[in-house]
Amino acid sequence: MAVPTRTAALKVTALAALLVIVAPPVGDARAAGSTVDVTMSNFRYCTTPACSPTDVGYVRLSSGPVAGADNPNSVVDVPEGATVQWVYRDAGPGSCDFFGARCPGHNVRFEDGTPEGTKIGAARSNSGPTTITATITQKAGTLIRYFCSVNGHYQTGMTGILRVVAAPPPATG
Repeated sequence: MAVPTRTAALKVTALAALLVIVAPPVGDARAAGSTVDVTMSNFRYCTTPACSPTDVGYVRLSSGPVAGADNPNSVVDVPEGATVQWVYRDAGPGSCDFFGARCPGHNVRFEDGTPEGTKIGAARSNSGPTTITATITQKAGTLIRYFCSVNGHYQTGMTGILRVVAAPPPATG
């Protein structure tokens, strides 16, 4: 009777080892070359379909970020080499689209030590979902702060932070 149990245990162990070797990773890990989605809505950036008032990355003045004012709850991890895709999804009361011509849209600018930042792209209001993309070339450990400069939207909290993380090793098999 011990032989079948031992044989079954060996088979289960061998199958488990094989799954560890060839199974794809499970969870939120994103591989280099993948896309990370960020929403632009309600004068905020976030990783959910609609942003809330608490989705503020950091406090920014016209001269640049305020030291020590990062919101750790709004940091988005992005693997080295990944593409970030900001999608304009602004609609409804209080949104940029709601204000018509008074709000021409949103943009993404990376902080670069200047008040203007480096322009990544822009999305016009009332034109449906619009995408801005950037490939992350910075090394792991880098924090990339970004903001919307349209009509000073950063003053209302439209700021975000990307944290570059090491890309997971490529799957073998």
